[in-house]
Amino acid sequence: MWYPFVGMGLGFLIGYFFWRPWLHRVVDRSLNISLAFVIFALGGKLGANQELIGSLGTIGWQSLVLLVLATAGSVGLLAVFEFGFLLRGTALPVHSQRDGFAEPPAGPEVTGAGWARDKNSAAPPILDGAGAGPESGRVHHTLTVVIMASLIGGIALGRWVLPGDIVAHLGLVITIALGLLYVGVGVSFGHNKQIWAYLRQIGWIALMIPVVALAGSLLGGWAAAYLIDTPVHTTLAVAGGMGYYSLSAVIVAELSGVRDGTLAFLSNLMRELVTFVLTPVLLRVSSLGPIGVGGATTMDTTLGPIVRLMGTEFGILAVINGSVLTILVPLVVPLLLGLH
Repeated sequence: MWYPFVGMGLGFLIGYFFWRPWLHRVVDRSLNISLAFVIFALGGKLGANQELIGSLGTIGWQSLVLLVLATAGSVGLLAVFEFGFLLRGTALPVHSQRDGFAEPPAGPEVTGAGWARDKNSAAPPILDGAGAGPESGRVHHTLTVVIMASLIGGIALGRWVLPGDIVAHLGLVITIALGLLYVGVGVSFGHNKQIWAYLRQIGWIALMIPVVALAGSLLGGWAAAYLIDTPVHTTLAVAGGMGYYSLSAVIVAELSGVRDGTLAFLSNLMRELVTFVLTPVLLRVSSLGPIGVGGATTMDTTLGPIVRLMGTEFGILAVINGSVLTILVPLVVPLLLGLH
C-alpha cells in the first residue's frame, strides 16, 4: 500500500520544485503509456488464467448481475449526494466538469499554461483537455481506444500466445508501469498549486464520498441477492469488496467457500475493468461516478484514467476515496459475511 504514495510523493516534488513547460508533454505521454502497459498486463493475466476463463460460463452471469447492481448503486447514490449537497455552494467543480462534455464554456479566462476557467465559476480550474474544454472529446476518444486495445490485446495474447514464464512476470510489469504512472500523477499534483486550497474548501466531503459509494454498492448487492438466488450476506460481502478483488476474494473464499470467493473475484475484477473502459460514460451520470465505481482501486490502478479524463482535483478525491476504502474493505467484508 505504501508504494503509490512514494511514487506520487516523488512526482509531487518534481512538479512543485522543478516544473518546466516541456514536462507537460512528457507527463501526458507517460501517463498514456504507463496506463496502456498496466491494462495490457492485467488483460494478459486474465487471459492466461484458465480456471478463471473456465468459470465464466457457470458463475459469470451472477458476477455480472452483481457488478451492474453494485456499481449502479454507487453511482446512483453518489449522484443523489452530489446534486443534493455538493451543488449548494461547495468547491467541487461539478458544473465545469459537465460543461466539458457538451461544449466549451463561452469566453474562458486563461489563467496559466494549459489551464482554463469560466469567469463566473467559483470552482477551481480544471486541466484543459483532461475533463473540460475543447480538447476533452478528443482525449476521451483516444484514451478509450488505447484502453480497449490494450485490454483486448492483453487477454488475447495471454490466452493463446504468451508462454507461462512471461505471464509469470506480468505482475512485475504492472508494478513498474504503476510506479511510472504514480510519478506522473504526482507531478500533476505538485504543478497545480491551487489544488490544496481546493481540498481545504471541500473538507468533510472528501471523506463522505467513499462512505456514500460503499453504501450504494451495498444497496445494489442487497438487490442482487434476490435476482441470482444467493444469500444476502454473500452478495453484500461481494459488493462490499469495492473493486479490491485480491483481498475480498481471499476473505470470502476463506469464510464462505471457493465458489463464493470466485464470485467475489470476478465481480470486483470486472468493476476495475469497467472503470477503465466506461469512465467517459459514467461521467455523464455523475461527476463522482468513476470514483465510486473504481472503489478501492482509485488510489492505484484506476487513478490514471481518472486524472487523465477528469482533472487533477478529482485525482486528489480519488486517492482519498481509494485509501479510505482500502482500509474499510478488510473490516467490512468479514462483518457482512457474519450476518447470516
